[in-house]
Amino acid sequence: MKLFDMNHDWLRPLWVRVLIVVVAGGWGVFEWINEQHVWAVIFLVMAGYAFWSFFLAPGRQGEADRPDDTGGGER
Repeated sequence: MKLFDMNHDWLRPLWVRVLIVVVAGGWGVFEWINEQHVWAVIFLVMAGYAFWSFFLAPGRQGEADRPDDTGGGER
């Protein structure tokens, strides 16, 4: 059983994946500047994990490799 499904359809658009990484990383930097280092580390680790999972992980299906769900074809 996987805790997070990184291939979920909601995460298909590139802008959603980039937004997740940027928001988590930005919030981590914000917390670090405000000297809340525990929260900063938590959010920076989240951003790092998201970046690795979305863009660097081996076996991650790219946009072109995913099956087309448009309904074209015979049923």
